[in-house]
Amino acid sequence: MQKRCDKVVKYGSDALRLNILSKHYRNDIVFDEKELIECKSIVIQIFNAVCILNETSNSTAGEKLFVDKFYSAIVDKFYSAMDDDFDTPTALTALIELCNNLVEGKIAPNKMVKREVVKMVDIFGLTLA
Repeated sequence: MQKRCDKVVKYGSDALRLNILSKHYRNDIVFDEKELIECKSIVIQIFNAVCILNETSNSTAGEKLFVDKFYSAIVDKFYSAMDDDFDTPTALTALIELCNNLVEGKIAPNKMVKREVVKMVDIFGLTLA
């Protein structure tokens, strides 16, 4: 039987954290290898988005685009989910959606976007190390 600390070494603490957060707190948590691999991939997606934000975070370009098209739809989805019985699976989906839109160029990287992504990452306790 593989020890749980072996999974931390193999997948990283952030992937394990996301695996736990991808399930509602009222449900049992099972550390499935497929899910852990997927969570590790999600950590990389989030990390890539944060890297983009760090490279271009001084820009104010595109802030209105973010507010008009994505703030109410994605960011509100995140906080509404957290307020709705701590629905971390839905909140995590919103964070992933925000990061994917950023990487795909649908959201212009700027200070406002960085602030929101960093806040969401911090709420989930991710280190991205």
